[in-house]
Amino acid sequence: MEFKVNGAKLAIQRNEMAMESEGGILMPAAMQEEKLNEGIIIAIGDECAEHWEPDMEVIFSAFAGSEVMIGHSVYSIISEEDVLVYYPGEEV
Repeated sequence: MEFKVNGAKLAIQRNEMAMESEGGILMPAAMQEEKLNEGIIIAIGDECAEHWEPDMEVIFSAFAGSEVMIGHSVYSIISEEDVLVYYPGEEV
């Protein structure tokens, strides 16, 4: 579903916590409930800087933004100032 974000905001789809490590160790339930503060940009507000691109990987402040449900998906709407690290033009 396509949507737009107002102002200097970004819509982020958070990455999900893996249920087990690369070595096959299962993560404890407490860790599985924890939300990651990284994800992919889905929508970009019209007042954002020009360097943001859809599908760009970002790491943002842990308590940034608000969560909204659009369709069957949950997105975090954050201010572009809350982005701490971004990966321009490369897959991580």
